[in-house]
Amino acid sequence: MTSAYSPKLRSIFRFAEKRKLHTIFNTTQTNTIKAKDIFLYCIEESQKQKYSYDVLIQTELYKLLIEIIRLWQKEGFVIENEMYEEDQKYDIYTITEYIDENMTSNLLVTDIAAKCKMSYSYFAKNFYLLYQESCKSYIEKIRIHKVKDYLTFTNFDITYISQELGFSDSSHMIKTFKRATGLTPGEYRKKRGSHMS
Repeated sequence: MTSAYSPKLRSIFRFAEKRKLHTIFNTTQTNTIKAKDIFLYCIEESQKQKYSYDVLIQTELYKLLIEIIRLWQKEGFVIENEMYEEDQKYDIYTITEYIDENMTSNLLVTDIAAKCKMSYSYFAKNFYLLYQESCKSYIEKIRIHKVKDYLTFTNFDITYISQELGFSDSSHMIKTFKRATGLTPGEYRKKRGSHMS
């Protein structure tokens, strides 16, 4: 969702972190960027979980980040060439973006570690320290979350959903989903369908 002329937001914020730009804002600045309204809206969307709630939350968070950048720009912050070079790089802090972008493929932790230029064991240890779970369980949790959204908001069949989310086959998805939720995808869809009407 980054405009063609701008580097990715994560690249801008990584650069800003290196430049030690302030990320604590006073009341006036917080009001200027409408932070409270944005967070309250995100909380409300997260609780209701209606169709495309995740897209609306993402949009609001993008708004917040852009407003922060604009605030910095008023203080002299300039978007530099170096930021564009960061767009294709991933590290332990941004690797979850890569995971999300590649959810349809067969993600292997060894490949993800290589993307961060780390050995498997060093990556696994650091991922756990940062996210409080293994990379494999993180991937599974995100997949299950996405399965729930597919089951709630679409009528796609189980085979299509399993292929779309990188499961080896539909039976693997069903088994993984049941282990995580206690319900089969069919049972979950029926249950959510009764809540949605």
